[in-house]
Amino acid sequence: MESIGVLMTCPMSPYLEQELEKRFNFLRLWKFPENQKSHYLKLHSDVGLDKIDLELCREKGIKVTYCPDLITDDVADTGIALILAV
Repeated sequence: MESIGVLMTCPMSPYLEQELEKRFNFLRLWKFPENQKSHYLKLHSDVGLDKIDLELCREKGIKVTYCPDLITDDVADTGIALILAV
């Protein structure tokens, strides 16, 4: 069976990293040479999938997921709170 690739963009819990490494082809973006990072991420972009080169991930067999609208309400609440604080 082909191994599923997981690309982590920044360090997280060592336990989580160990468990991912056991189960998947685990890639740590912060350990890539600078010239390779741009192959996976488009720099200076917004949130969501627009930072990820989906075609390259598809070619490499890396599945990409995201949670749209997960924190939309929280961001709106924070924006209003900041406006009121000013």
